[in-house]
Amino acid sequence: MTKRKPDQTKSDVSVASDKKRIKIKQIESIIPDLKYYSRLSKSKVSIPSAFHKTHRPEFIKGLEFVLNKDPSLDAYIKQGPFDSGLKTATKVDEKDSEFYFEKLASGLISQQLSGKAASSIKQKLVENVSQDGKSFPLTSDFYSRKEEELRTYGLSMKKGEYIRRLSKAFMKDFDIDEIEEGVKFDKDYFSKIDDVNLRLDLEKFKGVGPWSSSMFAMFAMGRLDIFEASDLGIRRGFTVYLKNRPELQKEVEGLFSEGTVSRMKRKPSIGKQKYINDYELMNVVAHQFKPYRSVFMFVLWRMSDTIVEALT
Repeated sequence: MTKRKPDQTKSDVSVASDKKRIKIKQIESIIPDLKYYSRLSKSKVSIPSAFHKTHRPEFIKGLEFVLNKDPSLDAYIKQGPFDSGLKTATKVDEKDSEFYFEKLASGLISQQLSGKAASSIKQKLVENVSQDGKSFPLTSDFYSRKEEELRTYGLSMKKGEYIRRLSKAFMKDFDIDEIEEGVKFDKDYFSKIDDVNLRLDLEKFKGVGPWSSSMFAMFAMGRLDIFEASDLGIRRGFTVYLKNRPELQKEVEGLFSEGTVSRMKRKPSIGKQKYINDYELMNVVAHQFKPYRSVFMFVLWRMSDTIVEALT
């Protein structure tokens, strides 16, 4: 979750985002191509016809790219089309801002809850907050209700506050100068924004952290070059991926030890970790699959037997 200090102004938040944006670009610019992948035997790959019926052409290109990079992933990909996300050819400009608000608000509602509990709360909100009692509430529906009322339908006071603040950024009634986070969401915004700026803008809102912004970029917007190392399913899948690739891990660790790629300062994890939590190492490996890191994520989720529908 992105935290803001009480005395932090809109300008402070903008400066912090600019610094983070620059840092991300600097880190990515120094990650080299790994020799491990150049040594793998390359063979011409073909994606089964079932994939072409299910996934959009750009996703198929991503699958071909991933397989050309690492042909050993063929066994996981050819298990069949992926069950969730990145399927349709629907363009961003065919969706309205309320679609994106629903996706973000649903993510906030579901945080730290079971699927059953989250579904129950959403149903209560549909029945009591939306105008027709059938659809997910609009931004104006949420903004017109106080946190105390939203709490009676199952939302915590904090989640009620977060969703109301988010709704304000989507509403035509407010100019960008009236929005504390300094971000105004509309259809044009979503059709033009790049991946890095999209995630940084989303994370200016309370309750929206890196994981939430990543899942939104992938599943709501169909972005194909997203990677989120903090996801548990990805960590599990990466553990499987590296298990039989010790030379790959050794090469990346060599980059850190020689200073080619620097590590971020992070508090060490306490106790023995069941799954990899070396985010820098994971990001260096995932960078090799750019510009189709989202597709690589789907393969890692399959390796870890993650039910991806639960993430959307």
